[in-house]
Amino acid sequence: MLFKNNPLQANPTIFALPLSKLVFGISLFAASITAAHAATVAMTIPKVNGAFINGNNVTIAASTDVISVRLKAETFVIGSSATRNGAGNFVVTPAIMGTIGARTFNAEGLTAAGAVLITSTAAVSVSNLEFATPASGASISSNSLFTLTVGAGTQTSKVDYSVDAVALGSFTNKAENFKRDTTLLNTGARVLKAISYNSAGVKIAEVTRNITITAAAPTTPQAALDQAVQNAKNFAPGIIIGVTAVNLANDAKLSTGGTTVVNHASSAKWLWLAAALNSNTIADVEPDAIPTMRDSNNTTAGNLIDLAGGLVAINIFSETRGIVDSGWNSCSWNYDKTRTDASCFHARLNNGSWTNFFTSEAASVFLVKVARNQLLTDSTKSAKLREWALLSPNTGYGGWIGTQLPASVQPNIMHKEGDISVAAGGLNTLNEIGIVPTASGKNYVVAIVTEKAPTYAQATKSVEYLSCVVYQLIETPTNLSLTGCSL
Repeated sequence: MLFKNNPLQANPTIFALPLSKLVFGISLFAASITAAHAATVAMTIPKVNGAFINGNNVTIAASTDVISVRLKAETFVIGSSATRNGAGNFVVTPAIMGTIGARTFNAEGLTAAGAVLITSTAAVSVSNLEFATPASGASISSNSLFTLTVGAGTQTSKVDYSVDAVALGSFTNKAENFKRDTTLLNTGARVLKAISYNSAGVKIAEVTRNITITAAAPTTPQAALDQAVQNAKNFAPGIIIGVTAVNLANDAKLSTGGTTVVNHASSAKWLWLAAALNSNTIADVEPDAIPTMRDSNNTTAGNLIDLAGGLVAINIFSETRGIVDSGWNSCSWNYDKTRTDASCFHARLNNGSWTNFFTSEAASVFLVKVARNQLLTDSTKSAKLREWALLSPNTGYGGWIGTQLPASVQPNIMHKEGDISVAAGGLNTLNEIGIVPTASGKNYVVAIVTEKAPTYAQATKSVEYLSCVVYQLIETPTNLSLTGCSL
């Protein structure tokens, strides 16, 4: 008998299927329905292989046939919940665990009768305190505001922050993750530390985070020089630096560490030459002047002291030219014979001793007077004093002031270097004082004084770099990037 609109009769192929195939198809359909409704349970907080703060909530997503959940750390029950939140997830507040570090969480989905329907496992790292911000290894610009936050266990009442050995304050607002906004000015590798305490003031945990503070872009030439000096200090840890520069066109001065006291070393020979020239003829002075300025000869430098009337006379000459004795003094010079100033003004140097010294500020006063013919009353002698200063090396050993400057200006640099290496019983004292012309025709004086660099090579590189920075800031004051100068 035929039925109207009967699809089976309309498709006789279906009737032709063997019974075994029909049963198999029905079985697959039933299996797919069963698979679609299989029970599921999974932790969403914390993440698998993630950090878990001791005592904080655990969020568990589960299918509708899971009536409650139970949370275990390994085989130990640490919490349970039979209530779903607005998102349909279970939230478990686990017990505080005495064992931190690598743990295995097991989330069990239970039936109404309490039978285990499904289980999921997640490896976690349990701690009592964790940095949330900044990220590990973060690079942060100095002067920029950034936020310290930590995740802390439920028993935490207070967190203390510090950077290196400097305290940054105590914070008690757990709702804001013990938030602390801060800036760090000192550049380089820094170590942040957070220490948590409970309500009784008992320390719970301590964590650290390594970050790097980078120099903020300078906005003025002085800020650029400050940054360059800091760069040199980072390059040569422990180095002591003073830099002073004066633009001869407008007397604009840049100075960082200008009153830093170091041994004047051989840089003072230029002053000794001036004092000798002041009281003698050019012809009398020239035989000792040339090897002193060209080769930094210690014997001829001693002869210049004698020609000037001794160290007492040199110090008086310096003071009467407006270079105060607290800024520049020569107390002794014992090459070939003993020369001293018994009434010498003494200043304690960075090495703890009392000896010959000057500062970059005092040296800049001397240099400005040399450049402007104000040190000597005789203009011919003044010109000769500057001419002899051209004999000092322009690059390499003894020519550190010019090494990173344009080749076109190097022959016209008037300067006198000074150094006392560790091998010579010194403390890597390295100085440069000079009068420098720029490629565009500007002129400036610069004094760079350093001491206590870890190595002599680091000392020379630091002086070369700082000379280059000063040149750029004088030549192009709007270019504050410090590019082209290398450490």
